[in-house]
Amino acid sequence: MNHRPPTLLFCPAHRPERFDKALQAGAPGIVLDLEDGVGADAKDSARDAAFAWLAGETARATPQRICLRVNDPHTAAGLEDLHRLAHAPALPAAGWLMLPKVEDAALLRWAAGHLLRRAPGWQLCALIESAAGLRRAQEIARAHPALAALGFGGADLRAELGAADTWEALLHARSSLVVDAAGTGLALLDVQHIAIDDEPGLREQALRARALGFHGKLAIHPRQVRPILECFGPSPAEREAARRIVAAYEACAGNACQVDGRMVDEPIYQQARALLAR
Repeated sequence: MNHRPPTLLFCPAHRPERFDKALQAGAPGIVLDLEDGVGADAKDSARDAAFAWLAGETARATPQRICLRVNDPHTAAGLEDLHRLAHAPALPAAGWLMLPKVEDAALLRWAAGHLLRRAPGWQLCALIESAAGLRRAQEIARAHPALAALGFGGADLRAELGAADTWEALLHARSSLVVDAAGTGLALLDVQHIAIDDEPGLREQALRARALGFHGKLAIHPRQVRPILECFGPSPAEREAARRIVAAYEACAGNACQVDGRMVDEPIYQQARALLAR
């Protein structure tokens, strides 16, 4: 299973008829969403549906990553979600618990403690969705060994800041999160593109996020999966160029060399190796 999935497909948990269909969309994993995708009146039924499906054979047998986004643990709904998780009769052996609106490392460590007592094979994904979370992102990224990923919650952040819905308005936030997560090995996932039928805009955002250092982008509709996978996967030309770089550098015994008119040294070599591994 890819430690850094290029996308995860959200599925609102009050629509259980969509769970199996979401697995068939081709994404490396799905997110059963108990939070923003579910209205207040449907929280209880969504919780029932999600945990019933998690206990079933499909969820426990699939090689795809299964994620559960709970409500903010500071709310009653979030506490209900975590209580149900702690007492779930059956869960997949591995999965991700997605925590929204993470603003400090203490919350993450508290959630990890509760999670690992019930599901030691599970990991955490922290969503950074506020100015406070962004200011503490470096500490959050190193808060607990069970943390596997950070997600950028640009929509909530934009609402808090009163920022425009443009790439430039959140460029600093995205760049800051990449820097704060550097060296941790965490997967870094960009915010969902909310315009479902805007494939050109989705591709543009995905390529820009990849250029900054993100490893993937979250999806809210099956139609978004293929474009995201294509944008975050290396193209045939990129793979071939990386192979030439690796071969030439290793043939020179680690000394700087020239490939396709470009100087290649250790950082360029390591970048090419990382691309081939991806």
